[in-house]
Amino acid sequence: LTNNRCRTAQARSNETLDQTEERLTNDRCRTAQARSNETLEQTEERLTNNRCRTAQARSNETLDQTEERLTNDRCRTAQARSNETLEQTEERLTNDRCRTAQTRSNETEEQTEERLTNNRCRTAQARKKRKKRNNFEIRTKEFCLFSISNFPAKI
Repeated sequence: LTNNRCRTAQARSNETLDQTEERLTNDRCRTAQARSNETLEQTEERLTNNRCRTAQARSNETLDQTEERLTNDRCRTAQARSNETLEQTEERLTNDRCRTAQTRSNETEEQTEERLTNNRCRTAQARKKRKKRNNFEIRTKEFCLFSISNFPAKI
């Protein structure tokens, strides 16, 4: 396997950009073809296996690796969104709302209650943070005004 990987890496390092694009396009076509022939059970098994591999890989990440992965994800998302047309943005948001509505329609009463409680906690936490920040800014301004009025600059 190691020899195969080395030969593959060597061959790819010699590819032109056109050859790389053609290889990737062919790979995607073969993947799409294989998936179109899957039964529902095979699709579910493949997705479950993918999730397991992802979870396994993430459980072995260091904190730095996790932060880097999340930052990269956010960058790719921002990049993709910056290239969207208005219609694509509207479609994405509509799809997001549909998925959210679908998920919520399948919630049990307990899950709904838990979600709402978590939302309230996050909102309260954000308000507390905002209030603390605002108080600090007000105190800083008051101190500056006090300092200016009581200790005028010598000219």
